[in-house]
Amino acid sequence: MGFKDETKQSYMKGVSLAKQYNPEDLDLLNGATLDVLEKVWNQCGRMTQKDIVEYTHKFPEWENPHGSSKEIEYESLLVALGYGEESKNMAEELEAQREASKLFPA
Repeated sequence: MGFKDETKQSYMKGVSLAKQYNPEDLDLLNGATLDVLEKVWNQCGRMTQKDIVEYTHKFPEWENPHGSSKEIEYESLLVALGYGEESKNMAEELEAQREASKLFPA
């Protein structure tokens, strides 16, 4: 089950959860992940779809896809986060992990 299975599109409201969750449903997420989700929700939870677009398009790793969509590359994200010269090797390792997880899904 992936992100698309857990969300639904709404023309007027953007993306929302496809069903309601209880905290017990989130037991596979560790405390650090839940902390990050809570911080994101506290910062962005009341934003409109337009607000989120304007906010995220100010991030240094965002590149204009000129009417399409484009995945943000790991290396661009790591450089923006300040990892400098380590970014390329770290990005290659993350990409290898992502490819391995496609071969051996949980």
